[in-house]
Amino acid sequence: RGRAREAKPKAGEAGAGIEILGVGAGIEDEAVLEGGASVGDGLVFAFSAALASSALKEAELGEADLDFVAGNFNGEHYDAWESAHSRSRCFRSRRERLPTLWPAASTGEVGAAGGVLALIAAADAIAEGYAPGKMCALELRSEGRARSVVVLGRPPRGRA
Repeated sequence: RGRAREAKPKAGEAGAGIEILGVGAGIEDEAVLEGGASVGDGLVFAFSAALASSALKEAELGEADLDFVAGNFNGEHYDAWESAHSRSRCFRSRRERLPTLWPAASTGEVGAAGGVLALIAAADAIAEGYAPGKMCALELRSEGRARSVVVLGRPPRGRA
């Protein structure tokens, strides 16, 4: 009576089994706010570190396992340039396309909340079944030099 309970999805329900599987961080050598040109080195390092830190112990997680990308891309030309450079070095497997989820396209620039918004949008897309797959690379970048990648998804059965 009168006690609050935390709602947790049960196995088989939407939202069940979505996990953060790996996290990586990197530092970009050049910062746009300092007059430099970012070429994606920090994001490439963060991507590799996220895959290496994967919680999937029995098998290596590779870029070919990732079905789509989400991020806090806000439409700035320097973010597009960095994304193009880094993705050409991170995603090496043959793909017809790499689906991308950019929540800021719907909400507009939300500053530091952009990373959290991208995480929530990607998790919801996977949970509700409208994502193009069950594994996502979440690319996050600051206006400064900090870069990070989070691998999010439902681990394949028998691999967690």
